[in-house]
Amino acid sequence: MLASATPNLPQTSQADGTADPALYHSAHSLSRQPELVGEAPESLEIPSGLRSGHLLARLSIDRFGKVNAVSVLRSTLPHEVEGQIAMQFYQASYRPGEIDGKPVNAEMTLFINLEPN
Repeated sequence: MLASATPNLPQTSQADGTADPALYHSAHSLSRQPELVGEAPESLEIPSGLRSGHLLARLSIDRFGKVNAVSVLRSTLPHEVEGQIAMQFYQASYRPGEIDGKPVNAEMTLFINLEPN
């Protein structure tokens, strides 16, 4: 038997009807979005000659505030800079997303505009 899926919403799969904690909730299903805790690391080695660029990334943040995956959705930056930015996300700490006051695994999409000085 096939279960029908609601786009971008986790399927409930546990006996108590709650969402499987291994799934990640999309932003519109959260009552509180994930938030950066403290200062973000900011050390990037920008290749000489790079004038500007942007990156659209999706972060998968678990219910403990740890980034488990970074997916680059779109970018005009060199791959080495994309990798450095992704590492910054892995090193940062986040307050997890919440549904009705309970921490849950969540996805967060960010747009980064990089303009070297």
